[in-house]
Amino acid sequence: MTPFYQYNKTKLHREELENREKALLASYAMCSQDSRGRARGEPDSDGYRTLYQRDRDRIIHSKAFRRLAYKTQVQSLSRNDHVRTRLTHSLEVAQLGRTIARTLRCNEDLVEAICLAHDLGHAPFGHVGEKALHCLMHDVGGFNHNENSHRLITEVEEHRTGTLGLNLTYEVREGLVKHATVYDKPSSHADFNSNERSTLEAQISNIVDRIAYNASDLDDYVRIALQDEAPQAATQNAVEKLRRLTIYGYAQEYAPSLATAFLPSSKNRRHLISTIIDMTVRSCIDTTATQIRSSQVQSIDDVRNHGQDLVSQSDVMEEANEELQCFLMTEFYQHRKIRIYNMIGQEIIERLFNAYRKQPSLMPTEQQALLQDAPDDLIIGQYIASMSDRYLYQRAKELNLAQDYPAWTS
Repeated sequence: MTPFYQYNKTKLHREELENREKALLASYAMCSQDSRGRARGEPDSDGYRTLYQRDRDRIIHSKAFRRLAYKTQVQSLSRNDHVRTRLTHSLEVAQLGRTIARTLRCNEDLVEAICLAHDLGHAPFGHVGEKALHCLMHDVGGFNHNENSHRLITEVEEHRTGTLGLNLTYEVREGLVKHATVYDKPSSHADFNSNERSTLEAQISNIVDRIAYNASDLDDYVRIALQDEAPQAATQNAVEKLRRLTIYGYAQEYAPSLATAFLPSSKNRRHLISTIIDMTVRSCIDTTATQIRSSQVQSIDDVRNHGQDLVSQSDVMEEANEELQCFLMTEFYQHRKIRIYNMIGQEIIERLFNAYRKQPSLMPTEQQALLQDAPDDLIIGQYIASMSDRYLYQRAKELNLAQDYPAWTS
C-alpha cells in the first residue's frame, strides 16, 4: 500500500529548499548545502527540512530549552509575570536575528538556531550564578556558560533513543562556542579555529543578543522603579535619569511623540522600547551592509578570513548603547532588590554545591555515576548549572539549606 503522504503532490522537498537558499541568499551567506556537517553522520530521515531547520527544531524540543522558562534573566521571576526569563529573552533574540538576517539575505534558519541555543548553558540566577560557579569550580577550570551550552548539546541532550547529543551542525556549534558580548566570553575548543571568523549568521546572533537585553532590561528597570516603596518619587527620579540618556534623545528624534509621553504608562513604555529596538536594528542593517560592500566580501571564505566582524552598528549608536549599558549597570543591575535577589541566589548555590561536595550521595544516582570518570567539583558544578532557579531552591529546601529565606517567593 502506498503511504498516505505520497498522495500529496504539492509537498516541498529538502532539495527544493536548498535550491531556494542558493537562489535567494547572498553569496556571503551560509547555505545549508555548504555546511561542514555534523560530528556524526546520520540518514536524511524526513527529506523536507534543511540541516539548520532540523537543528532549530532539535533545540526547541530539548529539555535544556524548556528549563530556560524558569531561569532568571535579571529580575526575580517570583514577583511579576512580565519580567524577562532566559526563555523569553532567547525568543526575542531569535526574532531580531531573523529580521536582520532576512534583510541582509543571510540564512534565517541558522541565525534562529544559534539564537535559540545561545543561553542553554546558563546557570540559575543569571550572571551572578555563573560567577558563583566559576569560583566554586576554580580547581577544575572554572565555569563558562558558552562551553556548558556546547556540552549540553553534544553530550547531554538526547536526540535519538540511546544516543547522547543533538548532533547539531558545525556552524551552530561554532556560533555557541564563539558567542561574544560584553557579558559573554567566547571559549576555546579544539574543534573550532579561533583565528577564523564565525559566519555572518553567528555574528548577527552576537549583536542581536545585546540589542535585545539592552532594550528589555530598560523596560524591566522602569517596571522595578514603579514597585519601590515611594513609587511616585522613585518613578519620577527614574524617568528623569532616563530622559538624560543619549539613546532616549535619538528615540525622540526617531519618534517625536515620545517627547510628551508619560513613560510610567505601560503603553508608552512599550512605544519607547520598540522605538529603541527599531532604530538599533536599522543601524545594524545599514552599517553591516555598508561594511560588506566596502570590504568587497563575496563569499563565506571572505567572511571567515576578514580581519574583524562585519556585523556592527554605527559609531554613534554604539556609543549610545555603551552609555545605556553603564546606566543599566548602575541603576538596574545594582538596584537594591536585584542585589538582594542575587545575594540569595549566590548563597544557595554555594550551600548546595558544598553539601554535594561533602556528601555526593545526596545527588541523583545518574549524577553519582558520573563521579567515577570526572572530578567531583566538575560534575557537581555542571549538575547545578543545569538547574532552573525554582528547582535549585526546591533542592536546597529539601536539604534544609534555604530555611532562612522565608521571603523567597513573596
